[in-house]
Amino acid sequence: MRMRFRHIFPILILSAVVLLTPGSALAIPLHISGSDSTCEIRSVTKKSKIFLSCDDIERQLPITIRRDPTGGMFVLCTTQNCVPVFLLDSLEAQIKDSSIYIQADRVAEVLGGKVKVTKKEITLTCPPLPSLRVGSAVGDYAPGFRLPTTKDSLVSLQEMLARGPVVVAFIRSGEWDPVSKSLLSSLQSKMDSLSGAGVGVVAVHGYEMKVAAKWIRALGLTFPQLADESCAVLRGYDVFDKGRLAFPSVFVIDKSGIIRLRLVFADINIVPDISPLMDIIRTLNGQ
Repeated sequence: MRMRFRHIFPILILSAVVLLTPGSALAIPLHISGSDSTCEIRSVTKKSKIFLSCDDIERQLPITIRRDPTGGMFVLCTTQNCVPVFLLDSLEAQIKDSSIYIQADRVAEVLGGKVKVTKKEITLTCPPLPSLRVGSAVGDYAPGFRLPTTKDSLVSLQEMLARGPVVVAFIRSGEWDPVSKSLLSSLQSKMDSLSGAGVGVVAVHGYEMKVAAKWIRALGLTFPQLADESCAVLRGYDVFDKGRLAFPSVFVIDKSGIIRLRLVFADINIVPDISPLMDIIRTLNGQ
């Protein structure tokens, strides 16, 4: 099978002559458009599906992988999205010689691209990407996301950042968790100031979309509550606790996508203090 360069907006191109046999582990040369450098990613195939080496993906591509073997999943993270890979699903992952291989379609998804497979070739195309991997610390590029709201519409971090800085809060529940409830109320009390400063605000939780409707009404919230049912984004930001729960937390992300503030409130007996938030916003606006 030959993989070759497509000239319609490709950035990453897989190109090699390989013999595809069930369970085979073969190295695929990875060529980066506009560069003479070449790296290799090992692959296996099963039932015409291509799986790429997890270790090679993280080493060679601008993808951060959050590993949670106890939860039976990995999360692929870029500035575009956080995509879960369920290790027990044979359509998403394979194990070969104690190494984990991830379905190429999942890799393409987190890169914002797609994979085309024919009898003669495989092509991976994606838009331009930052060379740096994402992280969850101050100074890192923030993991991207596309998550549904209670109105069944998707909210994209990249689209929000195009309009200005973004505050992302992670919560357990605005109904039964006092820390999350206090955090949401504090953010709502600052919405006029945040909106006036051109700052977008969202909260992310691990429940179904409809669950948030109760606390939206009770707390009078005017900013989106995003459902992360797989908890992939929670893991991407390193605030995943257990079950579908997050550690209540707040991130401030500047227009370039860099994390400028990270506040995590892991103690369930405290009242969250988000006073540093407005100081950071004023700094970003040059005030």
